[in-house]
Amino acid sequence: MNWREIIAKALMPLKERQFYNQYSQHLDLRNRANPEAAAEARRRVMEEGFAGGANVNTLPPYRGGEPSNVVDKKFAPRSGDTVYLVPDAATRQTGSGQSVVPGWKPAPHEVVKIEQDFPALYQEYLRGILGREQYGTTSRSFPGAFEP
Repeated sequence: MNWREIIAKALMPLKERQFYNQYSQHLDLRNRANPEAAAEARRRVMEEGFAGGANVNTLPPYRGGEPSNVVDKKFAPRSGDTVYLVPDAATRQTGSGQSVVPGWKPAPHEVVKIEQDFPALYQEYLRGILGREQYGTTSRSFPGAFEP
């Protein structure tokens, strides 16, 4: 494999099945109602990484559509939410479920601001990787994702 093939493979997005097998979601519930606090939290996580904690804070990525159970009704991404797409390598198993490894910093495409209710997170991942111009305009990902 030459260097061009290596770079192309590294920049290629995961297939849908791979994405759902290799990622979890962390939804910023604490700042859901306060956009200014959410922006500050995004900045802090991007610069400093996640703080430690023992609570469950990752779930399987949402597959889209109207929520059909109690967990989805609370944790499904809604317009205005910030979702962190967390690779399985950045999670650890606790007594009550999975949580983000303290200090993990997301890549720019792993921080997504949701612009419509209940999207499939794989589509949001693709928009973050491939960019808005190439793949659509229903979500924004860094850099400059949260600027008007």
